[in-house]
Amino acid sequence: MEDDFDDVAVALTVPTDQRAVLDAVREVPYGSQVTVERLARRVPDLDADDEDDRDRVRAALDGNPLPLVIPDHRVRDAPSAAPPKVEQRLRSLEGL
Repeated sequence: MEDDFDDVAVALTVPTDQRAVLDAVREVPYGSQVTVERLARRVPDLDADDEDDRDRVRAALDGNPLPLVIPDHRVRDAPSAAPPKVEQRLRSLEGL
């Protein structure tokens, strides 16, 4: 059963730049995936061509406190905060 958790309010205590990345991940549709570079393009104030900014995206995803609600498994070339078996299962459920 597909659920995008759009109706779930998320209050995070993370730095603003990390929050912007995590908010952008929530906008990636179920069954879709993006790259770190493409996700960085969705975040204001980040330059997707800058390696430091792409590292900021990876760090935000790695520190994601809610990987079941904020679907970092949809970013194919970045770490997920979910345990590997959970990440693999989520990707499998979405056909990624």
